[in-house]
Amino acid sequence: MSVSVPQAYAPASHSGKQNPQAVTRGRLEGLDLARFIAFAGMVIVNFGLVLAADGGAHGAAGSFISLFEGRAAATFVVLAGIGFSLMTHDGEKSDAFGPLLKRAGFLMAAGLLNMLVFPADILHLYAVYFLLGLAFIRLPSSALTVALCLCVVFATAALFVVDYEAGWNWSDYSYADFWSAQGFLRNLMFNGFHPVLPWFGFMLFGFLLARLPLANRRMQVRMILLGLVTAGAAAFASNLLASAPFIKAAGLVDVVHIKPMPPGPLYVLSGLGTASVVIGLCLLVADLAGSRFRFLLAPFLATGRMTLSLYVGHILIGMLVLVLLGYENSGEAGVSLVATAVFVTLSVAFATSWMARFPAGPLEMLMRRLTG
Repeated sequence: MSVSVPQAYAPASHSGKQNPQAVTRGRLEGLDLARFIAFAGMVIVNFGLVLAADGGAHGAAGSFISLFEGRAAATFVVLAGIGFSLMTHDGEKSDAFGPLLKRAGFLMAAGLLNMLVFPADILHLYAVYFLLGLAFIRLPSSALTVALCLCVVFATAALFVVDYEAGWNWSDYSYADFWSAQGFLRNLMFNGFHPVLPWFGFMLFGFLLARLPLANRRMQVRMILLGLVTAGAAAFASNLLASAPFIKAAGLVDVVHIKPMPPGPLYVLSGLGTASVVIGLCLLVADLAGSRFRFLLAPFLATGRMTLSLYVGHILIGMLVLVLLGYENSGEAGVSLVATAVFVTLSVAFATSWMARFPAGPLEMLMRRLTG
């Protein structure tokens, strides 16, 4: 879910200061396309979660669903970091801070309400990412890089200190003491679906990307290539280490895998690499399409601009329909993928029609009206 897409300008220089020569008036529409791709990936994952249909035990379809676990959501958070940075012009636009604080409150309230029906909610985490982002956005790129690394280090260290399974009932993904102060903080910081450590690192990576010349085609190609190398290296290292006898003997297989739960360092590298590939590729595709072929992308761009509304919709409508039809915990991965295709297609049709009449999605408009 990407929240409140600001007008996307060409980014600032590496120093963190805005480069006037780099600013353009047009949107970086590739970011909207990337939001659409990440949204579709999140629907795949969450429908699979409801149907308990991910993993190799559910055949090729289940394995396909697993490919998106933790990666679609990580890409969303990176995109949120880019949007946050562009909205504040890397911390220089102080009049954006008030609305961002209010939006954090809006997302926290919406997320906690969503938690009543969907335990994997990410909205309340966005609220915390936004609040932390206000403290970090003014830092130079070198400090942001250090902070990102520290997120990974502290998250990995926590796996040896905090009981990662505390609060969890893995049979239905319920969290026993979420509504207690201790359970909420533990879930928020360490062992929830998208804990601050290390997930805030994805937002910091978005801050760093926003300072690059994202409209530059060479930069887009570099993002794709470096992302592929990073994700590929993480997967290779994970497979190599997971099969090593000393890793198995020490019980560290969960630490070196590239699954999002628990989020080990190689998972973070995989998520960063995947996000870089998706965002770079979408920017490149939008750039190559230009104005001549923009009509081919227009429905997906419209969908990418109202992902808050569609995120909530895929929970309150899509998942509800699956439950009412009796597919909850059915393990039918094929049904999950068909449901995803149907819901995403309907989302594209709805977004195209809605955005032809209004400047933003329904929940996006409500949030802007309430928060400025």
